[in-house]
Amino acid sequence: MLAVAGLSLWRGGWAERTVAFTIIVGSLATAVFQNTRDPSAPQWGDLAVDGVCLIVFVGVALRSRRLWPLFAAAFQLIAVVIYVARLADVHMGGRSPFAAGVIWSYLILVAVAVGVFLNASDRRASPTIGSSST
Repeated sequence: MLAVAGLSLWRGGWAERTVAFTIIVGSLATAVFQNTRDPSAPQWGDLAVDGVCLIVFVGVALRSRRLWPLFAAAFQLIAVVIYVARLADVHMGGRSPFAAGVIWSYLILVAVAVGVFLNASDRRASPTIGSSST
């Protein structure tokens, strides 16, 4: 996560930086608000943090002209839906949202890394201002 965030700060555009910053803040907020006393109980704090992250990711996807933010928002939506499914069905394993969340979190990081790569490629391909083509 830190490697992708660092890469986003170094070579990413506004969308990559926004999503990477949101991931870091979300990770820290999850550590603060997670119910560690009873991991099998509904994780309302995790759901709230993931919901806010989803709103940010959808906002980035709507403002960006790139395709990768749609994937990041979709992966985050799946993570939120898994939490909601856990709340709807108490017989679903208490750890299942955590396991699924890890999978989708890695896919979000992959989407951001792809976005950074594409942003850096676009920068190399576009001509610089003031350069002559003689």
